[in-house]
Amino acid sequence: MAKFQPIPSGRLRQVVQIQTVSRSKGTTGETIESWATDATKHRAHIEPSVVSEQMAAMQMTPDLTHVVTMRPVSGLESVKRLLVNLTRVFEIVSVIDMELRGRETVLLCKELL
Repeated sequence: MAKFQPIPSGRLRQVVQIQTVSRSKGTTGETIESWATDATKHRAHIEPSVVSEQMAAMQMTPDLTHVVTMRPVSGLESVKRLLVNLTRVFEIVSVIDMELRGRETVLLCKELL
């Protein structure tokens, strides 16, 4: 088993906000979504995803556009999203605890345009 290497702090260059959705009913019965920021100033490394041909053929991650690496955040789940530089929004598709030790979290995300 390989020895764990901590995330170098210089690698986490992007500042992200974690947001949670709340849904309510409008006057005509439509669902209204609003997003509230749960946490600010989390540092992350964001890179475009490279989906292997095998995964693409199996259609496991058809909408995956980016991989985000960050230190663990409690309560982080796929119903939340990331806001980067107040202009870019990433829907969290999957949350992975690398090595199952709570030291590094990888998020598979889809950028919303």
